[in-house]
Amino acid sequence: MTPEFGYLLAHSAWGYGYATEAALAVRRHAFETLAYPRVIALIRRENTRSQAVVLRLGMRIIAETTYVGLAHRVYGLDSAAIA
Repeated sequence: MTPEFGYLLAHSAWGYGYATEAALAVRRHAFETLAYPRVIALIRRENTRSQAVVLRLGMRIIAETTYVGLAHRVYGLDSAAIA
């Protein structure tokens, strides 16, 4: 099993770095505390703000898929990549 993480912020909270800060904390917890070897994020292709967040985390596109009828990019990051 590969864990997926995500977030949802009110529009009024956009642009303050909250998503990046939260995602960094989740990444750290996933790798350091839970010892997962990889995490993924599923992001709709048009959601460029969320794509920017995961790119700042070091994640890269590993696949593209359709989920609930919408095109998504699957981003992944291995724990070894940040060690």
